[in-house]
Amino acid sequence: APPSPPPPPPLPPPLLPGMVQLGCDFEVDTCVWNDTLPDGYSWTRTSGGTPSSGTGPSEDHTTGSGYYVYTEVVRGGYNKLHQLESPLFLLQQDATLSFFYHMYGSDMGTLFVEANDNETGWSTLWSRTGDQGNSWLDAAVILPASTTKVRFNGLTGSGYRSDMALDDVSFSQFTPPSPPPLPPSLPPLSPPPPLPPLSPDFVAAASEAQLRNLIQDARADVSVYLPPGAHFKLGSPISCGSNIKVTVASSGEGATLDGQEQSRLFNLKYLTGRCSLTLRGLTLVNGRALDGGVVEAMYAGDVEIIESTVRNCGAIRDGGVVSAANSGAVSIRGSTVTGCSAGDSGGVVYALNSGAVSIIGSNVSGCSAVIGGATFLRDTNLDVTDSTISGCNATRGGAVYVHSGSASLARSTISSCIATEYGGGLYSAGGSTSLSDGALIRGCSAPKGQGSSIFLLAGEVSYTLPAPAGRWLPNARCEVYREACSYPLSEAASRAKQAACLEHRSDCALTESDAIEPSSGKKEAACSRHTDNDKQAACHETVEDPWYCQAPTFVQPCNWNNETGGDPSGLGESLYQLPLLPVNEDFPFACAAGLLGSAIPEYQSSSSCAGRCPERSQCPIEATDEALPCDAGHYCPKGTSVPLPCPAGTYSNATDLAAAGECTDASPGHFATTGSTQQTACAKGSFAAKARSEACELCAPGYFQSAPGQAACFRCAPGKLCPQGSTRELDAQCSPGTYVNVTDADGDPDCLDCPAGSSCAGGGAALAVCSPGTAAKPAQGQCTVCGVGTYQPDSGATGCLECELGTFCPKGSSAQLPATCPAGFYIGNASTTLESLDDCVGCTPGSFCAGGAAQPTACAPGSIAPSANMSACELCPIGRFAASTTACEECEAGTYAASEGLSQCTPCPYPTGSKSSDVTCSICKEGFYLRNSSAGPSDIFFLTESCQPCPRYATCNTTGTTLASLGVAPGYWRASPTTSELYPCDSETCVGSDLRVGAGLQVPRNAEEGNDPYCTHGHTGPLCEGCVAPSEYFSR
Repeated sequence: APPSPPPPPPLPPPLLPGMVQLGCDFEVDTCVWNDTLPDGYSWTRTSGGTPSSGTGPSEDHTTGSGYYVYTEVVRGGYNKLHQLESPLFLLQQDATLSFFYHMYGSDMGTLFVEANDNETGWSTLWSRTGDQGNSWLDAAVILPASTTKVRFNGLTGSGYRSDMALDDVSFSQFTPPSPPPLPPSLPPLSPPPPLPPLSPDFVAAASEAQLRNLIQDARADVSVYLPPGAHFKLGSPISCGSNIKVTVASSGEGATLDGQEQSRLFNLKYLTGRCSLTLRGLTLVNGRALDGGVVEAMYAGDVEIIESTVRNCGAIRDGGVVSAANSGAVSIRGSTVTGCSAGDSGGVVYALNSGAVSIIGSNVSGCSAVIGGATFLRDTNLDVTDSTISGCNATRGGAVYVHSGSASLARSTISSCIATEYGGGLYSAGGSTSLSDGALIRGCSAPKGQGSSIFLLAGEVSYTLPAPAGRWLPNARCEVYREACSYPLSEAASRAKQAACLEHRSDCALTESDAIEPSSGKKEAACSRHTDNDKQAACHETVEDPWYCQAPTFVQPCNWNNETGGDPSGLGESLYQLPLLPVNEDFPFACAAGLLGSAIPEYQSSSSCAGRCPERSQCPIEATDEALPCDAGHYCPKGTSVPLPCPAGTYSNATDLAAAGECTDASPGHFATTGSTQQTACAKGSFAAKARSEACELCAPGYFQSAPGQAACFRCAPGKLCPQGSTRELDAQCSPGTYVNVTDADGDPDCLDCPAGSSCAGGGAALAVCSPGTAAKPAQGQCTVCGVGTYQPDSGATGCLECELGTFCPKGSSAQLPATCPAGFYIGNASTTLESLDDCVGCTPGSFCAGGAAQPTACAPGSIAPSANMSACELCPIGRFAASTTACEECEAGTYAASEGLSQCTPCPYPTGSKSSDVTCSICKEGFYLRNSSAGPSDIFFLTESCQPCPRYATCNTTGTTLASLGVAPGYWRASPTTSELYPCDSETCVGSDLRVGAGLQVPRNAEEGNDPYCTHGHTGPLCEGCVAPSEYFSR
């Protein structure tokens, strides 16, 4: 039956006294974390993406569909502080706060973590500023033991693209301190020990039956030799039935044992003895079984596969190659395993409660299972050394699945393995796993966030440096954290103990002993773990002295205690203890391109690696551990991942440039394109006048240059021909109708007939293509202009085209024109088309012509055409009327024209009148006078009562008479020009009338100076009874 599901991992120990649970995935709320709102802005809990485009995550980190918190940035919320703060807590030792953060956006601000203690207040422990890319990143922060609070500070940037986010905050009870310096170099790795040669007591088996009998009948150790090239097909497993050791070996190209996809090869179960089996130098193929495609060992001894090839073996349940339960050790050494599989667990090896499984110096590829694509371990230890596991796949643990027990990977690589659920390279459900000495997991995959390299559900996973060259890990020294030295200082003896305790604190940190005074052996072991030679020597000298080591604390940086499954041999080593979080990138982490990696542990402890790539060198890919020379034609400032090209106009063939200014300028007569390794001389017929040219110019027409690499061209001599880019002067004396044929700038010229559609002026002139409206036959000196009635719309034509009916074409036409007359003219023969504008006739006076095909139109009443060729008639102005279609005349007196375009004038309304050409009637007609001299034209026109009949004995013999000009009949007089009252004269001195008769008209009398017009000479006054002369008086 398949193994029962593994029990759930044990719960972590309770947190330290007084410590609250800081872990939060924000799926329900913000847990114990509180907004302190320093600027009035809070962290916002949300799922999915943030509202702003170009910033923030698109999903949470935990599940891809859950919640997280972020800083929402809106207008007015720029450069604002958001704070998320923990409650008070108490630590006894340093601790670690881990979290995932997302900082994507062009306006991104700063995220920083602060810790508070009661003595120094708040201090910054970690920060990031600016755009960190569109992905969730993990971080871990050491909290000093004195920390009482911690808070996340999000300072938004200067624009809305600065949404930063937090998720999956977790707390662990320790973080190792910073590592001490490590030795500058590592000793070379030792190769695995050579395998012993075949012993001379081997028994040869020439057939499958003989092999089967030798093993199944054996009652003592037996070694069977198979001839090279032998191919034994097995229809059923070969069983070992005694407590013996069986060795099957071959040499040379090796023998093949073939299960024919219907049987496993060897059966070591349900037998009386614990048979051990060694297979050496063989090819093992096509084994198939319920469990163990090659070997099933149940309550058996050891199984070894040495220097062999295993292909296409599989199990329906567990162990595609070996299934071991309650058995001895399983070892695969110096072998190749390809394409093996298991329907449940362990595509290569399944081990349950058995001896150690070791894969040493071997290559495993293309294997698969549901759990553990290569190995599945339960209550069993695994050792993978100097091996590769590649291309394997499983649902969980694409290469290795550790259920319980321990696993060790040293100098080995897991690559390109796949998990469809969790842990593309390694899945840890319990036990302890250690990687060391350059072990590497790379190129593996799993669903997003589920541990492309490692999924750590439970158990411990650690890495001990050195890592592979060019890679790094946040690591620390493995040591014993002990209680503080606290002997009282009141007595001399206690003060001595306190001094000794403090003096040996670093020595006590390297011994696993929990005794106050470790044994001498324990002390010697601790001293040997010092990496500093001086400290090591000083420690050895104090082995016999009291150390007063204090008790280990509850929280430890690594599992060194062998009573809890730990390994004290790791004390003093630099290691990284993985938190219970998936690792979703290659492990150890690759130094970024542009950084220099190293194989020295001292430079593998941070993402800075060995620092930025040195100037004048390049580190083009991740995990570069040896800087490459800069490319020729390029320069490499410090930190270069992609060399920068020398600018156009400069060059260099050196591979050690650090700045663009170190590139060499191209000299005059030469050019250099971007990234050039050398300058290039300008070709003949071209030049470069200045230094630092990125291209040469062709010699202009009329100039030439016969040498390469020149800064100028020479003028062509008179009578010579120099086309653009000429390399020499050419002779050219072609006659009109021919042209110079020069196939290149320095070829001898030939005179060729001018082709049709072009003109050739002769001499050194080039042919010219005829323009539209012209054409040319072959060998013409100039193009012919199209005549009247023809046209040519194209260039390079050989002839002109006839105008179509209904169009006309003036001389040189490039298009047919519509057959219409211009405005002011009409087609004289009244046809709808014309052949020439000469057919258009000008309009006669009194009519207008709109143009086109329209005939003349007589001017409408009120309008005139005073001259010929008019395109429109003119309206008669106000005060005038159209007496004919050719002239406007003034309105007669007594009529008016108040608007334009009248064909006759309008009589004035009775009793008003007008003068000639008036626009209104603003005077009174004859026989009437204007009573109110202040009346305006409108008053007179619209209020006809303004004009009154002439009074008796008054005269109104003309139009326009007013009260002031009212005439008086003889024998009558009036007192003033403002009255219409008339009086008869009653004395002989009063003659009356202000008129005299002359030329048949009554006109006002001319009164002499000082005389009254109504009185006889010398008299004046209303009754003419006054004297004009001051020396006279009137006497009746």
